[in-house]
Amino acid sequence: MQSYDPERGMETTNKSVLFDLYKISIDEYRFQVQYNWERNRFYLLLSSGVVSVAASILKVQGSGILLLPLFVIGVLVGWTGYSTLKKGHEYYRRTVWKMSQLASQLGIPSEELPIATTAGQRESKMSANSSAFIDRPFRIGTINYALACLFVLSMGANLLGACLVLFGVYLQRTLEVT
Repeated sequence: MQSYDPERGMETTNKSVLFDLYKISIDEYRFQVQYNWERNRFYLLLSSGVVSVAASILKVQGSGILLLPLFVIGVLVGWTGYSTLKKGHEYYRRTVWKMSQLASQLGIPSEELPIATTAGQRESKMSANSSAFIDRPFRIGTINYALACLFVLSMGANLLGACLVLFGVYLQRTLEVT
């Protein structure tokens, strides 16, 4: 951060302001981690609840076409959860990248960053291009990758349920005709 020093007639770096911004960025990082987990947990619970309720009702004879809206809602919940996961992680990465840039300006070595606990966080310090760091896909083996897979599986289970309902209705009507 640059500020103008009228006595010297030039811009100077204000380490105090940088340090305050760095502390704020650490608080923002903590907020993003907590908020993203709370949202993901909500959508995981809701998604698994819809699948469970729909699968239980599917066993009841004659539930048929009435289940179709529930499965469609399940697909939408899974999609919303997946989209929320991606957007939340984008916000998180923006926070990590900005924090690493502030740390670099303060002269804090990357191995001493308080958040450098994962490979992605350590890479944020090395990345000169913010969009390359922020927009990259989830890595296989990460928690976010596993969550994304769970949301995709939830959408698939709900789509399968909707197809089974439609197929059951089709069979029922075909048998009634004959």
